[in-house]
Amino acid sequence: GGGQILTDQPRTNSNIEPNVLTQRITKVSPLSDPTQAKQVHGQWGRSVKANNLGAYLQTFFVLAVAPIIVYLVHISSHAERNGQFNVFHNSLFETISELVKNPVQFGHDFLPVITWTGIAIYFSWYLLLLVLTLLIPGPKGVGHPTPAGHVLEYDVNGLAVFLASHAIVGIMVMSGIIKATLVVDHLGSLLVIANIWGLFLAVLSYIKAFTFPSYPHDNKVTGVLPYDFLMGVEFNPRVGKLDFKLFHVGRLAMISWSIINLSFAAKQYELFGKITNSMVLTVALQLLYIVDFFVREDWYLRTIDIEHDHFGFYLAWGHVWLVWIYTASSSVLSRNAIELPWYHVMMVLLLCAFSYTVFLQSNQQKDRFRKTHGQCTIFGKPATGLKVTYTTIHGEMKESLLLTSGWWGVARHFNYFADILLSLSIGLATGSASIVAYAYFLNMFVLLIHRSYRDDSRCRDKYGPGWEKYCAIVKYRIFPGIF
Repeated sequence: GGGQILTDQPRTNSNIEPNVLTQRITKVSPLSDPTQAKQVHGQWGRSVKANNLGAYLQTFFVLAVAPIIVYLVHISSHAERNGQFNVFHNSLFETISELVKNPVQFGHDFLPVITWTGIAIYFSWYLLLLVLTLLIPGPKGVGHPTPAGHVLEYDVNGLAVFLASHAIVGIMVMSGIIKATLVVDHLGSLLVIANIWGLFLAVLSYIKAFTFPSYPHDNKVTGVLPYDFLMGVEFNPRVGKLDFKLFHVGRLAMISWSIINLSFAAKQYELFGKITNSMVLTVALQLLYIVDFFVREDWYLRTIDIEHDHFGFYLAWGHVWLVWIYTASSSVLSRNAIELPWYHVMMVLLLCAFSYTVFLQSNQQKDRFRKTHGQCTIFGKPATGLKVTYTTIHGEMKESLLLTSGWWGVARHFNYFADILLSLSIGLATGSASIVAYAYFLNMFVLLIHRSYRDDSRCRDKYGPGWEKYCAIVKYRIFPGIF
């Protein structure tokens, strides 16, 4: 998110060649008065408008409605009654209708309960990932400077942790220690435990922010307690080497996504005696996305999760949403043996290839422009950009370059367009008409549109007239000619 914000440097020490500035980089003149600059540009990381209807609605939705959505998505595919599985046939409409008709009976029949086996599975897995994350060496990566000026170092060992954890689980399955369907067989219990742990982690993080914050000058408090609890107060909470954000999003959530997909595939084999081509395609496309995330993990350090979001309920509980919503496609297929015709498979592969190519190219263009300070070519032509200014919380004026060519000249978030198409290809890969099979796509569609608004608001506050100039050059947010 906010991928156009590529290089930050003090105005007094610009290392961009003058000929690049005059030929290809349009410069928005900074305001001469630093006080006025703060008023117009806002202060990076501090321009938060939480006391409004939109913020209250967002807070209510995530705290109250989002957990209910996850529960209903889970029940729509995994409700069992009187020995019958998939009672609601992967239909959210049937699930909600049953709930509304008799909520007491619905809760009695389908409310998951905590089991000791579920507790053992969840915390064994959590501790395994924690130990691997802390012990496996990896190259060092750094994020952008925080609003208070901290440049944090990260262990970029995600791929090694991913491979090691999958190898350990694979060995345990092949040796008969655990069943391949263990996670799916206890999914209801795991859902309850994950919700409780996510809430506990959010409360713990909120208390930590006020009692022993890792970087207190990066804390953000709006004064609206529910919003602060949701979006987080502390920017980069850490305990020793453990970074809360990178671990819970980039380890627990992402690796669990893959493991649960594989468990769903094993469940389909158990129920139907085969793994269908739709399941193979769905799991393979998501595995491609997951592995790509870890291969390019250093890039993740400069995305909205790490660079802008604080650690509150939104990210602490967010691993529950990610795991259950992102695996919904394979969840549907675990209860349905859908075989796709060859032309359907080819259509999905072509759509995936196009979207993945655009996704990679857009991020490569951004990184190349940032690393060369604009002195590069994109699609065979000299890159173009816009130089803008912002003011830190210490009153220091700095400059950024915003890329205006390549895919970034088509739309301000053309990588989001590619991400949305890729998620659509995963829904289409299931061959199912159930809306649950498209939960990942619908999530990405809403999430990335909302994220584009967040980015626009933050950058307008940060860059002031520079951002207005940029939006005049690159007119569309995500969908060229539409939005």
